[in-house]
Amino acid sequence: MNVKYTKLFLVLVLGLAVSWHIYQLVLQKKDTAFNIQAVSAAPEGIYLRATLNAVAIKQNLCYVGLGGEIQLWDIADVRQPRKLKDLATGGIVMELGVQGELLFAACGCAGLYIFDISDPLNPYKLSVFTSQDWVSAFALHGKYLYVADGKAGCFVLDIVDPTHPKEISHLANSGRIQDIFIHNSYAYLACGEEGLRIIDIFDDKHPQEISHFKIDFTDTPDQKTQNIFLEHQYRSGRCIYTWKICISGLGRSRFIHCRYI
Repeated sequence: MNVKYTKLFLVLVLGLAVSWHIYQLVLQKKDTAFNIQAVSAAPEGIYLRATLNAVAIKQNLCYVGLGGEIQLWDIADVRQPRKLKDLATGGIVMELGVQGELLFAACGCAGLYIFDISDPLNPYKLSVFTSQDWVSAFALHGKYLYVADGKAGCFVLDIVDPTHPKEISHLANSGRIQDIFIHNSYAYLACGEEGLRIIDIFDDKHPQEISHFKIDFTDTPDQKTQNIFLEHQYRSGRCIYTWKICISGLGRSRFIHCRYI
């Protein structure tokens, strides 16, 4: 009887020891999952603790959208980039862009931020355009800024005075605007499941939709697709390229569709 209980006790102790070891491995993996060292070997090392979604360059300065902040790096020596400053935002930085002395940042639910970068070492916030849904992208057209705000549509802002951007027009949207691209006098809106919308913006104050089409993403019968989203598009010459992201039981896959216009 004592031998039986002794064996049970040893099995229990062994089980607890193995469980504790597995638990420690899981914790270690969890702690290191979001501490990825960048390839560039800065003297102090570059560690990413959030999602890096955007980057913009101006001369020897690199602006990096990392989670809810914008990091400013000196890249005069690309082999040893040097971090200069952090700029806090109220949301996840989805896109960055530089024009002249201004830095634009699409920051999700926090809206669109405009920074003054005339003094590279001391950038500061000029204004914020409040989001009604999720600002994921923007595009410049002269003195106007087109802001993709998810289900809220596309807002056109007059940024002659960047400290007080003024809304001059708005395009409602039946889907969710994921991306926007402007070429000549046309704006191309990637609108998720609603497809691609082409807008005549010759008159920025009165933009007019001239075409709207959904791309046929029909899968083969053996693929049971759960969701299909049109995420991004761009134009090259007279071709519009769009991405299909298909999430099915077989996993995540990407396809490229080209439409000639």
